[in-house]
Amino acid sequence: MRVLLLLILVPALFTITIPPAASEEYCTISGVAYDYLTLEPLPKTIIEVNTTPPQVYVSASGEYTLSLPPGTYHLIARHYENNVLEYQAEENITVRDGGDYRLDIIMLPAIEDDLLFDEPDISDLDSIMREDKGVPFRDLIIPILALLILIPGLILLMKLRGRRENAEESKAGHDKPLPADLLEIVEILRKNDGRMTQKDLRRILPYSEAKISLMITDLEDRGIVKRIKKGRGNVIILENSR
Repeated sequence: MRVLLLLILVPALFTITIPPAASEEYCTISGVAYDYLTLEPLPKTIIEVNTTPPQVYVSASGEYTLSLPPGTYHLIARHYENNVLEYQAEENITVRDGGDYRLDIIMLPAIEDDLLFDEPDISDLDSIMREDKGVPFRDLIIPILALLILIPGLILLMKLRGRRENAEESKAGHDKPLPADLLEIVEILRKNDGRMTQKDLRRILPYSEAKISLMITDLEDRGIVKRIKKGRGNVIILENSR
């Protein structure tokens, strides 16, 4: 009987319990998409991250929150006006552990035009109209052509009107005296013969790279400086002085 009891207890004494592996910790990233010119939150911004499956966040107010596991991701933020891409920004994100982090996004003007929704395909319109025996297709050619000409014209007119209004508002704002931070850039350029690289300017000014870029863009819009691409950097040239 004692021998049988030992055979049962001895293996139990040497049993090793392996704890379960720690679960993967997710990282919470939140922030706000800002208009590059006004630095105000940009509503109706679409945030997309190339996770598996991809995450798409439509922000009504410009604020967003993402939950990401460890890894490297590419974030793209887009803002559309009248179905046309107006602002865009891209960021690379590397997540190593869990926690809460903040990543604000500066939305810059889009370089290439893009559409939120594809234009309607009218390639099959001819065959569809021919199947309708009630109205001959030849009687609809003129109205269809008129619509095809009128609709793009109206879209172009609305876009030009919006840009004209934005330009007038921007001009009204630029007629005001220069803020102190913009005057600081102008004075630095004057002391350097009216020309210096953006990289050298960034070393002097106590501002972030994004803010300096926005300040130079503001001065460009006012016609005070001109930014010229040279190699991988930019050269800032003072056009005139105030």
